[in-house]
Amino acid sequence: MKTSLSAKMLLLTLGSFLLLIFGITASLYLYFNRFYEPEKINQMINSINRFTAELENSQWSDEELYSEVSKFMKNQNATMSIQSQLSLVMAAPAKAALTASIPDYVVLSKEPARADSISPLNSTAYAPLITSSSLDTVDAANINGSLVLYPTALTTATVASPLDINKKKGVTYTISTIPYTNYRQVNFIKKSTLKSGEVKITSVNLSLQSVNEVTSFLIRFFPFLISASILLSFIMVVVYSKTISKPIISITKTANRMANMELGISSDIKRNDELGALSSSLNTLSVNLKNALDDLSLANTKLTADYEKELCQDKARKEFVANVSHELKTPLGIIRSYTEGIRDGVRAEKKEHYMEVILNEITHMDQMILEMLEISRYDAGAVIYTKKASDISLYLKKSMQIFSEKAYEKGVNIQILGEFGTVIMDEKKIERAVNNLMENAVKYCSPNSTIQVFGERNGKEQRVLIENCCPALSEEAISKIWDRFYKADASHNRETEGTGLGLAIVKSIFEGHGCSYQVNNTASGICFSFTLEAV
Repeated sequence: MKTSLSAKMLLLTLGSFLLLIFGITASLYLYFNRFYEPEKINQMINSINRFTAELENSQWSDEELYSEVSKFMKNQNATMSIQSQLSLVMAAPAKAALTASIPDYVVLSKEPARADSISPLNSTAYAPLITSSSLDTVDAANINGSLVLYPTALTTATVASPLDINKKKGVTYTISTIPYTNYRQVNFIKKSTLKSGEVKITSVNLSLQSVNEVTSFLIRFFPFLISASILLSFIMVVVYSKTISKPIISITKTANRMANMELGISSDIKRNDELGALSSSLNTLSVNLKNALDDLSLANTKLTADYEKELCQDKARKEFVANVSHELKTPLGIIRSYTEGIRDGVRAEKKEHYMEVILNEITHMDQMILEMLEISRYDAGAVIYTKKASDISLYLKKSMQIFSEKAYEKGVNIQILGEFGTVIMDEKKIERAVNNLMENAVKYCSPNSTIQVFGERNGKEQRVLIENCCPALSEEAISKIWDRFYKADASHNRETEGTGLGLAIVKSIFEGHGCSYQVNNTASGICFSFTLEAV
């Protein structure tokens, strides 16, 4: 069972979406937590360094400083405080338990005190309290005075998790977990020295979001993502079907029709992309295949015609040889018989007759050989035609005069009727063709009948018709009458003189002039006609 292209595209698109969703969710669940905290800390360190660099190089007023701090807190989603460095006097360090009281002490170190943070058990704890303060103004940036640490009682609510102090790019930071919550926070401290020599302590507190909570939310949202993916897949398949699948199916159907030899068809996909180029190439292929097959068909037809023509020519050659042998054998036999009679001493009153018969047969053979040579020249294309404008009626009248005596002997009347004029022809060859047709008409015409030569002019054509009164020809005789040595009397009766080559010569002359010719039966006999170019 074949799967349609649209179904494959649906499965592929849906699978791609689901794989992408599963991949993103799995990556968030497994790896995002490892990436989130370091990246967030690095971003904050870079932001603190940029801020402190501007703080050191700029002489901000209190209002400007307040504005920049507010801007920083808004952009970074963190809390920030800037303090002047305090001199602390430690009276005595103390080791504290969770509920122990811390005695008074004085801080001698000038390192900044870490306020509101307590180390775990057996670590030093500080509860700062500023005494003897002297406030210059309400908006003073600095508070001057000594710092005395006041002992306080420790409770579990104020005890943070163990701390690891880290330092990177000049920024010191610690990461801790807020008690009774899943949130983690990072405290950053950076000391800066202004151009005036004053030392500022920049403190930033950043809360880290719970990545696991976000991931859990994504997992709960997962069914909605799958539903959206399925819907989006169907929408994309519809779009694919119209833009890609449908044109491909159309091109495939066209190609299948071409494969079934339905050539000459074309694909109607017209686009400026690869599918359009494929459709255009397929149309070009169809045209080329059709032209090639048409040429091949013509070549096969021509080859078949040439083969049949060759067979006909071979048959004609065999018939020609047989006919020539017959035509030559008969006069040669007559000549031989009469020559032997003369040699054996025929009577003197018959000798003259014998000599006349021999001379007639020699003349007949000579004429036949000349006509055979003439036909061979026509077949070889060695005949040169010299065409010019001439009046066809002159040659018809001349031919009528030549055969008038033979016609008179049979009581035949020759008439020239109709319209004749100037035509383009080779005078000698058309004269030969007209004489052959006229001779044939007189020879086979019934006694005491009429031969009509009729002319018709139609535009640029001159038609000549020669009709005599005689028995009608059969269909076979009409189709073969132009062949060499063909005679309606298959017995080759010598009572009708002729070589059987006259009409074959007429055919070659007419074809050399490129004119049409035909023979057909009429109500009273047979009509030969041909057409020449009129002037």
